[in-house]
Amino acid sequence: MSDESALVRNIVRHVKATARDRGIGCFAWNVSDSFSLGIPDLMIIMDGQVMFLEAKYFSKIEDNKPLLKHTFSAIQVATLKKISMSGVHAFGVVGSRSIPGRLHLFTPWDIPADGNFDYEYLKNYSIQMNKEGATWPIHRLYQLPVKRTRMEMNKEIAMHPPLR
Repeated sequence: MSDESALVRNIVRHVKATARDRGIGCFAWNVSDSFSLGIPDLMIIMDGQVMFLEAKYFSKIEDNKPLLKHTFSAIQVATLKKISMSGVHAFGVVGSRSIPGRLHLFTPWDIPADGNFDYEYLKNYSIQMNKEGATWPIHRLYQLPVKRTRMEMNKEIAMHPPLR
């Protein structure tokens, strides 16, 4: 089992725990379709809202070196953009053992053209989500506007802090 698969399983577990704690409906589907290129790894429906996530994982940080062994492919990014343009939340999500308890999320427009990045890019262009207690607050992503870059979303968050 790969680290990326473990990351997806962890996200599903956190999403279900959050839904249970908030008393809302949730459906999380690990889309493991090796025949359809570009389909995101995970579909989440929570309280009537849909989100798609394409997961990536890196094991260690090396200065000025690309982090991802398996990069975001052009078709994965294009699919995330199409989903987002249809009015549904879609993100690239990156996790690592090097930064425990934190997810880094990218809008499709913030993923570099080559599908990879170094640590500086990760810090500067991702939406960083830390665990709150035992879970990641994935539900907060639904409060972000769709079809925006990370910079536009950060401005929106500053104007309207996410609800708990």
